[in-house]
Amino acid sequence: MAEWRDLLEMLWGSSRNRVTDSLFRRWTQGFVFSRDEPTALEQFEGGPCAVIAPVQAFLLKWAFFGDHQGNWQQCSDETRRELLSQALCEILEQAAPQHSGALTLVGWRGWKEQNEQDGSTTSQPDSSQSGVILPRDVVTFERFHNLIQSKTVGNGSDLRATLLEHFPIFTGSCGVLLFLYSLLLTKGIENIKNETEDPNVPLIDPEYGHGSQSLINLLLTGLAVSNVWDGEKECSGIKLYGIRQQATVGFLTLMEAFRYCQVGSFLKSPKYPIWVLGSETHLTVFFTKENNIPESFSVFHYNGLRYSCPHEKVRYTEGTAIVKGFQEPSLATDDAPCKSCLQTKWPAIEVLWTTEHPPSLN
Repeated sequence: MAEWRDLLEMLWGSSRNRVTDSLFRRWTQGFVFSRDEPTALEQFEGGPCAVIAPVQAFLLKWAFFGDHQGNWQQCSDETRRELLSQALCEILEQAAPQHSGALTLVGWRGWKEQNEQDGSTTSQPDSSQSGVILPRDVVTFERFHNLIQSKTVGNGSDLRATLLEHFPIFTGSCGVLLFLYSLLLTKGIENIKNETEDPNVPLIDPEYGHGSQSLINLLLTGLAVSNVWDGEKECSGIKLYGIRQQATVGFLTLMEAFRYCQVGSFLKSPKYPIWVLGSETHLTVFFTKENNIPESFSVFHYNGLRYSCPHEKVRYTEGTAIVKGFQEPSLATDDAPCKSCLQTKWPAIEVLWTTEHPPSLN
C-alpha cells in the first residue's frame, strides 16, 4: 500500500490537495484510434497528450521502420493492435531499470486472479471488470483506485503477449491511466524521484492537468529528468541532469523559440525522424518517412484533439518541407507557431502545407 500511496503523491500531488473529478475525468480515456485516420490516436480533452503524443510517436516509428508492410494509412484492426502494442512495450522496456527481468502492468481488479486460476493465455477480462464499458462520468478518482491491481510480467515476448491478451483494458476507458501507472511502477518510484529535479513537484499539474517535462521525458527516453539539454550542467554548485543519449524519437518545443530553454542534440536529432512538438499547453507530433532527410521532403503533422484539426477530424496534415536554399523572402510561407517550433532545429525551414492554414500546436 505504501508504494501506491507514494505513486499517487508523485503523480497527482499531496493527498491534502484532493484531485477534482473534472481534472481526473480528462485523463479517463483509452488509446482510441480516429475514425478518419487508421493509425492516429484521438485525444478527447486537454491533459493526457503527455502520454498519448509520445505513444503516437513510437507507434509511427513501428509503422514506418518496423516489420509492417503495406499502406500505413489504410491498415486493418489487427495491424493497429500490433503497432500500438509494440509502441507500449517499447516505452515500458526502455524505462525498466537495467538488468530488470520483470515489468509491471496495471489493470482492473480481478484480471490477475482470472489468469492464475484458469491458466488461460487467451481469455479476455470480464466486461464488468475490463473498464471497456465504464462510463467516463462515473469513474471518480476514488473509484478508479479501488478497482485497479498490478501484476508482474516478464519482458520481451511475455510482456507483448500479456498486453495483447488484455488489449481491451488499454483501449477502454482509463486505458491511458492504466498504462501510465504501469510505466511508473515499472520504472520504480524511487528511481523517478532520484531522476527528477524536484520530487515534490507532481508529474501532473494539479490545477491544469498537464504532464510535466519529467513525465514527457520518461515517456520519450525512459528517464524522468526535468531538462531537455544533453548531459548534465552545474548551476551554483548543483548538478542539473538532462538527456543522456540519442533518443529513439525526438522532441522540439516552442519554448525554445521563446528562449525559455534549449533542447539538446539527443532530442533534436533522434534515431528516427519523428518529433513530439511542445507548445505552451499541448503536445503534437511532426514526422517524415525519410530517414536521411534531403533538402525537400514530405512531412506530416498529427494533433490528437479533434477541435484543433481541420473539419474537426483527427487526420494527419501533409506538407512539403524545404530546409535549404529557400532564401527568397517573398516565398516565405507563414509565421505560425508550428514553423517557429520547427525552426529551432531547421532555422531556414519552410513548409508548404496542403491545408488552407498551418496545423495547430494547441
